[in-house]
Amino acid sequence: MRILIVDDDELLAYLVADQLHRQDATFQAKPVMTADAARAAVRSAADPFDVFLIDQLLAGSDVDGVALMQELTQLNGSGDTILFTGQDDPATAYKAMEQGAYRYLFKPFDTRELLLILKSLAAFQQIHRERNWLKILAETSIELQKRSTVAEIADATAQCALQLGFERVWFWRVVEDVYDTPMLRGIWQVGYPDVMQPEEVAIPVQGSPDEQKRVIAKGPEIDEERQWGGEGLERRFPGIFHPSPGKCPNLLLVAGNTLLGVLSLDNVERSRSFNLEQRNLLRIFAAHISAALSRAFQQEKEAAEAQERRMLGEIGRRIMERATSDRLDNLLRELHDQAARLMDASNFAVALVEPETDLLDFRFHCAQNESLPRKWYLRSSGLIGHLIEKNEPFWFPNGAEADYRLRNHIPFWGEMSQCWLGVPLRVEGRGVIGAVVVQDYQNPSLYTRRHQQKLMELAEQIAGAIELANQREREEARRRRSEFLDAIKGYLPAVIQENED
Repeated sequence: MRILIVDDDELLAYLVADQLHRQDATFQAKPVMTADAARAAVRSAADPFDVFLIDQLLAGSDVDGVALMQELTQLNGSGDTILFTGQDDPATAYKAMEQGAYRYLFKPFDTRELLLILKSLAAFQQIHRERNWLKILAETSIELQKRSTVAEIADATAQCALQLGFERVWFWRVVEDVYDTPMLRGIWQVGYPDVMQPEEVAIPVQGSPDEQKRVIAKGPEIDEERQWGGEGLERRFPGIFHPSPGKCPNLLLVAGNTLLGVLSLDNVERSRSFNLEQRNLLRIFAAHISAALSRAFQQEKEAAEAQERRMLGEIGRRIMERATSDRLDNLLRELHDQAARLMDASNFAVALVEPETDLLDFRFHCAQNESLPRKWYLRSSGLIGHLIEKNEPFWFPNGAEADYRLRNHIPFWGEMSQCWLGVPLRVEGRGVIGAVVVQDYQNPSLYTRRHQQKLMELAEQIAGAIELANQREREEARRRRSEFLDAIKGYLPAVIQENED
């Protein structure tokens, strides 16, 4: 229990502080002589005081004990007061009780009586804190059941943490980078106003995969060493992220064998400690958040997958409808527009295998959404031809295209991409008829494995339509060539006869 003693009798103040600590080592008392010293002690304290012992008559101070009690309670944010009054001043004692004092003692008093009062008050405060925490957590658990989105759950959780007395709350979600490495990305922050926005921050999940599994296997847990959250933010972002003065808990949010996220709770202005009961309540709180998050993530995933299925189905239908009547050029232009709904398609190409030659026909090709002239290249001369030969998708984030080309002796020309993704166009019975490629020259992580899966699904839907349109175009070209030859054959005898005459 942290106690602030305010008494202009310096000897008495220090004597009471010493006797209290001798009787109970958990009593940490700080004696001061004036109201100004009391205000300064509260403002500079690492942890809030639990009790104020205040003399009503403070020589050399601008306020009396009752007025100072109200000031210190407001500055401290909480705390109970025991007021010392003279034997001949019961009216002041009653006034103090009316203004919120816990008890009053007439001077001179027996330190043993004060000790009993403080022990009773400590038990009362503990029960009050636990009941208050239970009430807040119970209300939040009910509220979490009503929330359906990740943002709504993060907001309800953060507001609860503020009610529990934390000054800053960071909500981290586990995401995967382009190499499927788990990262903690900030999605919500309330409380102390840091300059940085949470979505600007992503930090690696700490520990080896085995260490991560051992931690996750424990279920929702408190990470008081802050290995899984914002401990290193002040080092990575000096002057932007304001560090906490002490150890504060991270709540690991776990469902099954999966780490869903981390809730970082801390206090920027002062540190605080937690008893066993509070730590147990925080674990229960983490379990309730984890259950709500797991439900929200599943709903989010199902909604995203359903949206993608609807979009892919719509794209497939549009492409197939145009394949039966429209020109191949228009069909591929439509394909580009539809692919842009799934991912960045600013740099996009469709290359088709010409069956009669060893050439690749870059039938549609655009750079920064500007169409480029149609070109033909030797099938064996580039990365797309290599992809078609391998009959498998290629994904090169972080500039990996250059290394792959060098290792496989694939020539290159022009600017090398920073992120490259290509998939084969397969038609049953015909094999690979070409490839679809997207790339970017600046963002090394623009495309992920999820984009690769989307592009593969799109290619499966539209490969048949492209082959149909291409076949119809080739048949039309053959028909026109045949008609031209027939016309020439009919015209030649007359020309020959005319020349003979």
